[in-house]
Amino acid sequence: MSVTSIAKAVGVSTDFIYRHPVLRPQVEALRRARRDNGPAEATAHPDAEAAASTLVRRLIQQLATERRTHREEVTQLRTALATAQGGLLPLRRQRADRQ
Repeated sequence: MSVTSIAKAVGVSTDFIYRHPVLRPQVEALRRARRDNGPAEATAHPDAEAAASTLVRRLIQQLATERRTHREEVTQLRTALATAQGGLLPLRRQRADRQ
């Protein structure tokens, strides 16, 4: 499975996978294993194919979890920003009244 297909399955960019410090080495190891085994050996060793499939599923789960976590963090940060901006408005009005 390619980086593009993994990214597409999870709904992230390939750039995200390439820049991720944990996922990229795992994807590269999977790619090397598939390249080294070749298609003839992959059919001869179903365990290798099952292991590769398991790794892909695990990577997809990690990406989905991280994506969900990042979305939650962005929501919290947007809420904090709105709160901070709301607190600045009265201060700006006080400052304008003094001038």
